[in-house]
Amino acid sequence: MTALIIDCDTGIDDALALLYACASPEAEIVGATCVHGNTGARQVADNTRAVLELAGRPDIEVALGRETPLTRPLIVAPETHGPQGLGHATLPPASRPLSDRTGPELIIDELRRRPGEIVLLTLGPLTNLAVALLREPALPRLVRRWVLMGGAYRSPGNVAPTTEFNIQSDPEAARMAFDAFGRSAIGTGTPRPLAFGLDVTERAKLVPDHMSPSRRKPPR
Repeated sequence: MTALIIDCDTGIDDALALLYACASPEAEIVGATCVHGNTGARQVADNTRAVLELAGRPDIEVALGRETPLTRPLIVAPETHGPQGLGHATLPPASRPLSDRTGPELIIDELRRRPGEIVLLTLGPLTNLAVALLREPALPRLVRRWVLMGGAYRSPGNVAPTTEFNIQSDPEAARMAFDAFGRSAIGTGTPRPLAFGLDVTERAKLVPDHMSPSRRKPPR
């Protein structure tokens, strides 16, 4: 089983990622941290808690993280993810409150508690990770591995000819994170980040034939 901290900006895509993680017997979700991105961070926190409760996992701690990029204006994507981030779906409000910890605090605390055991999975802009690195420079040596969704490596961008949304939303945070993990990999042998860019993610498509089985009622 793999222990995960999922740092997300829960829109349509991250909602699916959370549902898949909840359904996987191989995933232990230690906590979910919320960052600005597809929608505002507070709406992300509402979406994340609602999706986890829909999946029957209200026990997972959800922490609000950074609400704006490090230095740049906030960018959100209602034209893609709808007015509240989940397309035009409306989920019941979550019953569990947000964590008393911030997103970066949750990341640091849990990595210190279980050094070398937890995979940090970032699905949105890298602002929470950058803030955590500022507070705990040893963080790259505490993770089992950092896995991210971001970048356009052998494909066109989705917000500019060569630029992907998560990196574009806070490029200063991205640079800080890549620099920190790169230095650690050279100096200590920390595993390099495993990045899934648009060359991978845009090949993962759901079509009606994939969705039909999920709409069928189970036999009584």
